[in-house]
Amino acid sequence: MIEDIEDKLRTYFASEGYIEHPIDQFPQEVRPDMAFKRNSDLLFVYIIDLHSLSSKSVILRKIMRMAAVKKHCNLTYVAVPKIVATTLDSAALEEHGIGMLIVNDDVREVVPAKYMEVESKPAISEEVKRKISELEEKISRLERAIANMEIAISRIEYAQPQPTTAINDEKLSEIERELSKIRDEILLLSRRISNIEERISREEEAKKIVITKPPEITIEVKKAAEGLPSFFKDNPWLSILSSRGKSIEES
Repeated sequence: MIEDIEDKLRTYFASEGYIEHPIDQFPQEVRPDMAFKRNSDLLFVYIIDLHSLSSKSVILRKIMRMAAVKKHCNLTYVAVPKIVATTLDSAALEEHGIGMLIVNDDVREVVPAKYMEVESKPAISEEVKRKISELEEKISRLERAIANMEIAISRIEYAQPQPTTAINDEKLSEIERELSKIRDEILLLSRRISNIEERISREEEAKKIVITKPPEITIEVKKAAEGLPSFFKDNPWLSILSSRGKSIEES
């Protein structure tokens, strides 16, 4: 039962200092069966049980996810019961950086996973987000004020001549000076926002870790292992599922 395997994995990784991590937040194309986190290290586990081996769609989905997962987590493991472990080639798993755990009465690591750096985009701090939001709101208020002032100026300009024309001209000049100040302030705020965004962009580029794509590996398709489903005959991952545990010590 996969639930029994999951319980044993929880106990095992808890003893290693890991905390179970929700899997719903990960993209469907790489989503693991279980995920664990310790400090900043993220670990994915894909479970292959007897049911997985009997279903073409299930096993292919797991294989595709394991192949695409490298930029999403630091460590990747495949967890299998002992009877399934005899169908896996540990050397092929190791070649792809995937570790293997045998789940029997307990959990035993027989192939260590290769640690991979995750390409991450630094998040903008909440403080910076708040400041940008405040600046944008202030600009919005100033723009509304300008619009209102322009309406007032238009009304003054088209008003009927009055004996107090000199007073109106003075008021108009004052409004125009205020408009000029507001426009200057908007320009200053816009520049501040641009500077903040440019600084964040430079920091992201400086901190970005470039993941080098591993060289393509041509895997020779071998004779399918006895007892495996027929759909494995033309599967390029057959090298992983054909050696019947040649690197696993027999218990």
